[in-house]
Amino acid sequence: MIALEKNAKYVLAIEDYETRESTLLSFKNGAVIKLKHKDGLDDGWLFGMYEGQTGSFPNEYVSPIMGAPTESAIEQAKRSARRKQLSQTNLSTEPVRAAGSIDRPGPSFRMKKGRDLTISGQGKTTRAASPRGSPTTERLRQDSAELMTGKYSMMEFAKENFRDAHNKYEMQRKADGSIRGTLKIVGTIRATFGKSMRQRKESWSWSPLAELVKFTKSPIQASLLPMPPPLNKLALECFIAVMRFMGDYMMKGKNLTDLVYFILKTMRQHEDLRNEIYCQLIKQTTNNKSTRPDSCARGWRLLSICCAYIRCSDLFRPYLEKYVKIAARDPQREFHATAAICLQNLNKTFKIGGRKNPPSQIEVQAVAAGRFTKRQMFYLPGDMTQVLKVKTSSTARDVVRDICGKMGLTTDEEVDEYGLFADLGKESLPIPIDPTDYIMDFTNTLEKQELEFWLYFKKIIWYRPITLDNALLIDVLYHQAKPDFMRANMIVLKDNEFTPAIQSEVAMLGALVHRAGGGRTMPNTVDAESLIPPSLANRSTPQMWVKLIQEHFDSVRDVSPVEARGHFVDFIQQWPLYGSRFFPVKTVSDQRVRGDTLLAINKQGVHLLKTATREMLTSYPFSEIVSTRRLKAQSGRQYLDLKCGNLMVHRVTRLETLYGRDISLLITLYVECQLKERQRQEEAAGVVRVDAIDI
Repeated sequence: MIALEKNAKYVLAIEDYETRESTLLSFKNGAVIKLKHKDGLDDGWLFGMYEGQTGSFPNEYVSPIMGAPTESAIEQAKRSARRKQLSQTNLSTEPVRAAGSIDRPGPSFRMKKGRDLTISGQGKTTRAASPRGSPTTERLRQDSAELMTGKYSMMEFAKENFRDAHNKYEMQRKADGSIRGTLKIVGTIRATFGKSMRQRKESWSWSPLAELVKFTKSPIQASLLPMPPPLNKLALECFIAVMRFMGDYMMKGKNLTDLVYFILKTMRQHEDLRNEIYCQLIKQTTNNKSTRPDSCARGWRLLSICCAYIRCSDLFRPYLEKYVKIAARDPQREFHATAAICLQNLNKTFKIGGRKNPPSQIEVQAVAAGRFTKRQMFYLPGDMTQVLKVKTSSTARDVVRDICGKMGLTTDEEVDEYGLFADLGKESLPIPIDPTDYIMDFTNTLEKQELEFWLYFKKIIWYRPITLDNALLIDVLYHQAKPDFMRANMIVLKDNEFTPAIQSEVAMLGALVHRAGGGRTMPNTVDAESLIPPSLANRSTPQMWVKLIQEHFDSVRDVSPVEARGHFVDFIQQWPLYGSRFFPVKTVSDQRVRGDTLLAINKQGVHLLKTATREMLTSYPFSEIVSTRRLKAQSGRQYLDLKCGNLMVHRVTRLETLYGRDISLLITLYVECQLKERQRQEEAAGVVRVDAIDI
């Protein structure tokens, strides 16, 4: 619309705008419409009167008339409209393609009476872009036929499930403009049921059905699927919300986030409406002829959001999947990338249940603009960082697999040993993130609460042998093991005896720590203080520590820092407590345990150690642990019960600890690893497990 529209009192229709929506104004090409003032009109919308009727309409359908609607003024408006259309045509015919791509029209399916139905919302049909009979055209024609007439086509679903005689319904509104419901015109019911079955079959055609599965520029008058009145009303409101998100209907004070929340809330609360809303989205992205340039793109983006949250029914699933796959599998289609995201989101939703928390306003705005990823910082041991592009459907497992891939770990068994944690600071304990948790859900929840947080990637369990052939893997293992070394957690002093052999090993590791940190000069007394565990420093004189570290440093001076870190990890792997997670315990109910206690969990089981010497007090193999239970007393003290033995005979050991959640989770992970390992061994040996036999 040109700038003169603000001063114009009349406009000329340059295209038909026909709608059954009572709040919108219908008119034919060439109609002269008188503009009227109306408060609250959205940008791009006008309000006027034509043939005694008033209503709103998009400004793309009209051209302003200067002054009174005289014959000359109308001709001038027509010429202005033609110039504008010619300019837009010249712009649209400019070849826009990515490097190495080819121009390709949206595939179309020839309907009766010359109608073309462009599939998957891939823009308007262009006949001249490819010569008839070319391989490209033939393949697209086959795709088109497959979508519209093959198995699991929307036409097939509409024929079997859509409401009959949809054009015989009329939406009813209240005085304030809100939707009241739908009224079926009685006269047409008589006309329909007054016919014989033979007459009805002879009069049936695909044309009305085709109209139901392709784009409409005005709101539907009744739900696409048969619905009781309350759900029908919600279906109509959802369709208008879809149109608003796509830019094809006035927002009336709504924003994009409001619309997405309403649609997702409706789909979550009313299972019967899920198929309906998916059908509406498919309809509005099929043969989309909206005058809004980004209408179809926004429809696909809204579909991607719904696919990330809500499952459709098993009945409709193959139809939805086919619609998305047709667009996703062809890189030359206009919305191929968004369709691929829809398919990925849908598969993830059916696999693990879909996202739980509504998207943030920032996420909705980003998706509406075509941005489907978010740059998220993840912290690795040793203050290393990885910035990853997190997708709408990315789970913690996806992130872990991505980082593991950079460490050369690709199998499920290898990935299982790593996980994500959230650190909220303020002396709170790290929160383990479940592998099936969606990253966007997790971070949106924390951001909504205005909490500062850091996401950490760590190795959780040590179960399988490690091959040190990747620099990032070595760095992660080194930086995660180094704090336990500096706390002397893995160093066992039998009978509290600090032998020369142990001292030599500690000094050697100290030399490796110095080189791993980039040190090239001989370590001195000041350096030594940061190279050995503080709890062991008084076991010898500073001069002796420096002497021993320097002797070992001579042998590692020429290795690179990465090699030094690798030698460090390789050496400590021989220690019995390597790969253990350590937790402080205040009290233990087991009579065999006295004094300060440290709990260690590794692949051998749960161990209670003397805090001072790391000597073993007692152990609980995983095979003996029946269950765990966390308790909290009224005083605020927290406990963890370990039930050991079997279901018939067992004993309970109660631990007072703040880390009950982490201990319980770790036990579960190790037990699962043992069960999977046993199952693999049995399958390799050809053993068939029989859980129950009917006799």
